[in-house]
Amino acid sequence: MTVQHRRTGRYDSRGVDPTQPSGFQTGPGDLPLSEPLRDSRYQNIAAPDTDNANPTLFLPLGTVLERGGNRYVYIQASEAIAEGQVVTFDQSGATSVDVVASDDGGYTVTPQTSPSWTPDAYKGYFMTVDDGIGEGQTRRIGGNSADSLFLEDPLTTALTVAGVSDITIWTPYRVQLTDGATLVEPVVGVAITALTDEYYGFIQCEGLCEGVICDAAMTQNGFLSPSSANAGQALEAAAGETLDDANIFAQAAPGITITGTSLMRPARLFNCFY
Repeated sequence: MTVQHRRTGRYDSRGVDPTQPSGFQTGPGDLPLSEPLRDSRYQNIAAPDTDNANPTLFLPLGTVLERGGNRYVYIQASEAIAEGQVVTFDQSGATSVDVVASDDGGYTVTPQTSPSWTPDAYKGYFMTVDDGIGEGQTRRIGGNSADSLFLEDPLTTALTVAGVSDITIWTPYRVQLTDGATLVEPVVGVAITALTDEYYGFIQCEGLCEGVICDAAMTQNGFLSPSSANAGQALEAAAGETLDDANIFAQAAPGITITGTSLMRPARLFNCFY
């Protein structure tokens, strides 16, 4: 099987680009098992390296890597995130929209008030109609202008000015800290290194995690939920709480006792969204 490289278009039977220097990685299949994902080539990357000028890895959002029984996914941070912090989806917010019924046959969504978006800022995101006419429809966004979204597939039910509809623009691969106010936010993973606001890198979403920041002392084998007091931290689920009502996403490693607060604890991640 051959694997084509996204940036150069060149490929070989191993998925290795022969034009790149040794150690330069262009796809998840090329990542050496001996190299840690914390390497600066793979983590906290500022932007796509479109001209191959820097020896860094830039992958499509949502790229999944499995290594040693652990699962990692490639994301973009929407705020500064520290190693060990717990993250959830970043939702860019809902806004009222209208679509002219004949406007590209349902491919274009136009807000009632121009939002002055950056062109293609939402390319690859999703749009969900979450209220009003057309509620329940979700489509992937192929691109956007300053005042319109262009969908990859048309809406089945058109949005109209008379039936004001609300949408949420979102992506499962852009993340922020859990808010520290509720137990029920969906946890998508845990940061394995610090990530700068708007930068890219892998987070862990399954397997043995070396450190999850917990806001209180943790019982050996205790189950972890998003903290309801501290953003980006975990707390121990109370006795009797279930996966559903406390959004349990991990279990503390046995035989490890750490009694301090806001410290990292090893844990097995098993119920993250990815």
